[in-house]
Amino acid sequence: MTKQRQLILDIINRSYSHPNADEIYKEAKIVMPNIALGTVYRNLGLMVKDGEIRRLVCENAPDRYDRVAPLHDHMLCTECGKITDTDIGSLWDTIENCVGEKIVGYELMVRHVCNSCKSEQN
Repeated sequence: MTKQRQLILDIINRSYSHPNADEIYKEAKIVMPNIALGTVYRNLGLMVKDGEIRRLVCENAPDRYDRVAPLHDHMLCTECGKITDTDIGSLWDTIENCVGEKIVGYELMVRHVCNSCKSEQN
């Protein structure tokens, strides 16, 4: 694994904010000033393809990135765009029972209005 790829993976694995590529780049640049934005994007694509990280596709916003383990789902505030981890229990068995086939993965993004945004609306 290259030093750049390891740095990107470390940034994602220690983050709970689900950073986008630009945020990862800015943090990586502090540690490795010569890293290029293209290097970050290329490595993110490879890491998603290799199953090292997860890409969270957000409507009308840049994709965000997250660690793979432990398996968890996400909640997206439709007002502020904040993504938080959530554990609603394993849906794995439920999905397999419903479709009658072995599944190899799933992604769940629950859209909601977070408590902070609800407070601001009142």
